Amino acid sequence: MTLGAPERTRRGWSRARISSATFLPTVLRPAIRSRSPPIVQASTSLTQQDANPLDWHDHSWPDPEDISDDDDSNSEHDYHEDLAQFTAAFNQDEYELLPGLGDPGPQTQSHCEGQRLARVLSRALLDDEDTRVVEDVYPQAGKVIHRQSTDPPVKDEDGDTVMGSASGAAKDNAYAPFDSELEWRVAQWAIKETVGQTAFDRFLDIPGVVDKLGLSFNNIRCLHQIVDAQPDKAGKWTTSHLKFNDNPSTMFTVCHCDILKAIESIFKNPELAPHLVYKPTKVYSDDSKENRIFSEMWTGKWWHVLQSQLPGHATVAPVIIATDKTQLTQFSGGKAAYPVYLTIGNIPKALRRKPSTNASILIAYLSVDKMDRSKMAEADHHSKVQWIFHEPMKHILAPLVEAGKKGVEMVNHLGEIRQVHPILSCYAADYPEQCLVACCKYGTCPKCECSAANLGDPTPTLSIIKKAKKESNGSAQEFSQQCMKEDVTGGVYEPFWKSLPFTDIHRILTPDVLHQLYQGVFKHVVNWCQSMVGAKQLDQRIRSLPQFQGMRHFKNGISALSQISGPKRKDMAKILIPCLAGTVAPQGIKAVKGLLDFIFLSQYPTHNQQTLKYMEDVLDLFHKNKSFFVNVGCHPTLNIPKFHSLIHYVDSIQFFGTTDNYNTEMFKRLHIDFAKEGWRATNQRDEFPQMIQWLSRQEKIDMLALGISVTTAPPPEISHNSDKSKTNNPLVHPPPIIIAKKSPAPNRPVVFIQKLHNALQFGTHLKQYLNSFLNHRLGRQRLEHADLPIDSINIFPQFRFQPESLQEEENESNTVKALPPTSAQKNGRFDTVVVMDGEDAEATGLEGIGIILLFMVPLTNLGIGTHIGRVKVIFKLPDFIELPGRREALPSTIPRGPFAYVEWYSRQAHTADSVHGLYRITKAYNVQNNPQGAVIPLSNIQQSCMLTPVFKDADEEQKWRAENVLDLADNFSINNWASKASQSMPECERIWTISYIIQDKLRTVGM
Repeated sequence: MTLGAPERTRRGWSRARISSATFLPTVLRPAIRSRSPPIVQASTSLTQQDANPLDWHDHSWPDPEDISDDDDSNSEHDYHEDLAQFTAAFNQDEYELLPGLGDPGPQTQSHCEGQRLARVLSRALLDDEDTRVVEDVYPQAGKVIHRQSTDPPVKDEDGDTVMGSASGAAKDNAYAPFDSELEWRVAQWAIKETVGQTAFDRFLDIPGVVDKLGLSFNNIRCLHQIVDAQPDKAGKWTTSHLKFNDNPSTMFTVCHCDILKAIESIFKNPELAPHLVYKPTKVYSDDSKENRIFSEMWTGKWWHVLQSQLPGHATVAPVIIATDKTQLTQFSGGKAAYPVYLTIGNIPKALRRKPSTNASILIAYLSVDKMDRSKMAEADHHSKVQWIFHEPMKHILAPLVEAGKKGVEMVNHLGEIRQVHPILSCYAADYPEQCLVACCKYGTCPKCECSAANLGDPTPTLSIIKKAKKESNGSAQEFSQQCMKEDVTGGVYEPFWKSLPFTDIHRILTPDVLHQLYQGVFKHVVNWCQSMVGAKQLDQRIRSLPQFQGMRHFKNGISALSQISGPKRKDMAKILIPCLAGTVAPQGIKAVKGLLDFIFLSQYPTHNQQTLKYMEDVLDLFHKNKSFFVNVGCHPTLNIPKFHSLIHYVDSIQFFGTTDNYNTEMFKRLHIDFAKEGWRATNQRDEFPQMIQWLSRQEKIDMLALGISVTTAPPPEISHNSDKSKTNNPLVHPPPIIIAKKSPAPNRPVVFIQKLHNALQFGTHLKQYLNSFLNHRLGRQRLEHADLPIDSINIFPQFRFQPESLQEEENESNTVKALPPTSAQKNGRFDTVVVMDGEDAEATGLEGIGIILLFMVPLTNLGIGTHIGRVKVIFKLPDFIELPGRREALPSTIPRGPFAYVEWYSRQAHTADSVHGLYRITKAYNVQNNPQGAVIPLSNIQQSCMLTPVFKDADEEQKWRAENVLDLADNFSINNWASKASQSMPECERIWTISYIIQDKLRTVGM
């Protein structure tokens, strides 16, 4: 297909040079006529002419049951007008999509069904009065329109039906196309482990190997032929070429597969199918339906509004596209790949983020071929770069145009057929690529199209392109200049997204936590803090912070780091505020705190109206204090695109769900599987066909493995036990504590432990604890002079929490250590924890955070009955005690443990510091100036916490190191950024609670 304009301009670079391009699919191999004029394609704009906005409060809106199934196929809609109408709906209050009660009939029946399902959900999601959520489900969405017929009979060459054998034999062999399980496992090992082809052939050449293993293949070539004969996951790959008419010798290669088949492969995946969601759902925190909850994509407003524009039974497949160029070579060579990934919003985000579930699919490799710039103007080169991106993307996504408008039938692994409308819903990319996608000038906002100089009223991009094209009189140079004046790149006349139905490219460009927040906003903040505090002093403070489980310790500071990764930025964000306190002016600390609070809040897996209001409040806190950075000379204007992008986060969460639905970080991991490993398996020459072949074989083996696991899996056991007390809900059961079964240091004398662990009062507090179990307790004076009946105890170096994960990912571990000094660690390591202390602790519950669940609650909201302590000894009591002249069993009334000996810090103040929001504590001493302490059951420890020293005296700070700061310093702050979601906001604890309930219960009602 040839695109462009027929005439050339007399001056400047020619229009045909950038717009006359040929896109050649290798599979079709059309005849090329060298002198054929390029075809001019008219450009239409997305206008709102005659578009009637939806009335979100009109309860006479037709019931989905009343919408004709043939509306889309028999009408000639202007889909640009539909997009304008669809977009306008977001600017009004959202319509209540559940229809009102009417006359008896299908409408009433549909409404009753919706109400019944909502009631079922409400009951299923009801754990107690504090954790109730109410759901409204779109009633008819995702309906199965019919079922696929059974397997067609096998016919011979004459068309006669062949009875039995062939099909029956295939069904009898669960490991087909391989003859046995052993042969299948050998093939899986050879393909998945990327065994060298020569090495595999030499292995099979060993006499007797093929015969004794019963293999039907005797070399790697035969094995590849068996695997290659299997159907492709997303259809055959096509290699196409893009070239420009002014330089036909330079070809730009694009490899891609059928996007519709890729989407259908997800519906057919038997591992994902039980978890797919087809109905948009509104989730509320209670029956008042005033506080809406946003989590998964189907809880957002976008899906609800789109569903109302389609036939009632239609199934929406929200297509999420991600593009990101990546380097294949590590040190030299300059080899790169430009993969395009696809996933759909029907998949729960916890599964979508796991590479092992194959929920994300590689659908294309865009061109990374370099062009000769020696005889090319800069504007010419810039325009061609735009074309090389938009033309292939238009070709790759072209099937979504008709499929999105009219729907396409797709079948799942159970033979259920639905009318699926695949709609581009989210585009995940970093900022430079967002500008490329949205045709925005670099430095402007690709979301609201605001200029780099101010936040004025935006003008739609397509309108600017259309106007510039009309007024440029065929001059590509004039066209580009007019577009650039309006902050729109003038490289292409028709962006790839122009014809996609219901797609507003500026709205679907989603927030990017990794690049916008950590590698953008926070990177700037760190640089500014280094200039204010001094890089050397900031490094010294960071080096002196105590180690904390799960957090990287920067033993050399941060100023010498280069190419800082996202995980390192995240660890820096957890420790920055404590290192600034006392040095940076209050206005600066408030600005930094506002940004850090925003960064942490933006990553919540579940939001409601209240937490979204918190995000707006902390962003407002930053804007009120951001002038500090200008005043001290950190930046002249703060007119930075990534800072401006923060205003769009709340809207995106309301439209598409929380940011973990579309964060680019989850697609970064796919580079390893879909690009880097594939490239390493090639000979590094003409690598992309080899990479596609390697990837195709990997996918085919994965599909065979999935089919075999389904076929050979034993039937599920039917449980007749309906005891709800056995739920895995971490809100019901506190996090389990894991400790070694046997002590690595048994029978250690108490006196020796007191000296080794620097816990001189341990024996005294152990006597007090044992005395509490006696029927006739000793008085204080008698107890003080009494001998400890236990001479030795069993010591443990650490224990671990294993909380349930809210996001169904791998469980997090939280290790607490009490390690004595060694040659490598001269001061040892004794971690700090939050302890449930006193009778009020359990009664405090979530309101005071006395019982600190999930390790995700505010340390700054510690309530009555909680206490910060430092674990000095982890131990169990022996089974016997030594008495004068005899040995007796330890009384059964005394528990054996495990226990911990902790030294206390003071109770925290009732209010946090008004500037940095941290609570201060000090070491606690008794009247004899000995550390206050206690022996407690290990189960009383609720979570670990990080204490940071209060930095005041520069001379004293020079003595502090990570291993001794808890010993030398006396005043500390509770670092509420160290643990997940530890924000000092009362609604945050509840939102994590609701997050678990939603994700745990949604699938119990067949959604």
